[in-house]
Formats: sequence, C-alpha cells, structure tokens
Amino acid sequence: MGEITQKIVLPETFQGVRDELAGQIGMMWELIKAPLMVLLLRLGVYICLAMSLMLFCERLYMGIVIILVKLFWKKPEKRYKYETIQEDVEMGSSNFPVVLIQIPMHDLSLANCSRRDGAAKAF
Repeated sequence: MGEITQKIVLPETFQGVRDELAGQIGMMWELIKAPLMVLLLRLGVYICLAMSLMLFCERLYMGIVIILVKLFWKKPEKRYKYETIQEDVEMGSSNFPVVLIQIPMHDLSLANCSRRDGAAKAF
C-alpha cells in the first residue's frame, strides 16, 4: 500500500524541530508568544483605563451630589418644629404621643391560664 507520511506543521525553514511533534508545538509557541502577550497586555491596559475613567466619573458625580445636597437640603430649623406641645384641656392627653409597651411573659403556662380565666369570666 502507500507509505504513511508525517504531516509537518512547520515549513521546511525550521529544520531543527521539524521531525518532533513536541518540538513543533514548542516552536509554534515561541512564534506566537510575543504577539499574544502584546495583545493581552494592550487589552489589560484598555480595561484598566476604562475602569479608571469610571472611578473618576463616579467621584465627580458624588462630589456634585454632595454639594447639591448641602446647598439645597432642608435646614434643621425648617425640618423640625421647636415649639413645645401646648396642653389643651379639651383634648386631654390625646395631644401627646402614645407609646405602647409590651412586657414579655416568660412562663407561658401562666399566660395561657390567665387567658383562659379571662375568657371564662367574659361568658
């Protein structure tokens, strides 16, 4: 039949590593390493430049927002009323804020008993 020929990836000019596959792969890596590194480094530089520009824009935006908030924010004199609550005889204690305080019961059996006793007294 026919003789099996070895497929050569590199041209005839690279005589030293032409016959070995590992040598051919190593030589191809040496050929493409420099352009690949240049491409990756340029890509990294552009990415860093874009991120630096984004950080600058964010810093500028936050500075403008902080200045506008300090200029146009409501002053405490406008926001809070410093007047004392007037006591009204007709309103009673409804003029003051109501605060609800709940005291937790630690013994639940007592809580259930008192709830049942209250329900029994209601009927």
